[in-house]
Amino acid sequence: MSAAKELIGIGVPAAQAKSLGFPTPPTLAGVGTAQVGAAAISQTMTVLSATGGATAFVMPAAVAGSGPYVLYNASGTSALVYPGASNTFNGGSADAALTLPTLRSLLIFKTNGTNWIAFFNAIS
Repeated sequence: MSAAKELIGIGVPAAQAKSLGFPTPPTLAGVGTAQVGAAAISQTMTVLSATGGATAFVMPAAVAGSGPYVLYNASGTSALVYPGASNTFNGGSADAALTLPTLRSLLIFKTNGTNWIAFFNAIS
């Protein structure tokens, strides 16, 4: 599937392109290194930008079945992705972050009230 802006670029009217294609994902800058105060992920497709001491991101409060969320770390620094407050990733410890290495992606689904299932892309 093409991005909406690519469809517009080849002459598809904007309204049709937006309904047919996917939006260009926003870039979100990390904030701090802790769950509290981390940059809030609000879009289902997000490009993460982590630098120095600004590497933290937090998933939104979401209901079971939410997702998929696709996150891509485009920066040269690993990103910390936290679940929402008192939530877990893959049944692990509550509030524990996943480390998303540079130039890697993460696919995340909310399975129940407190757990997210996360899949990393293969390391090349």
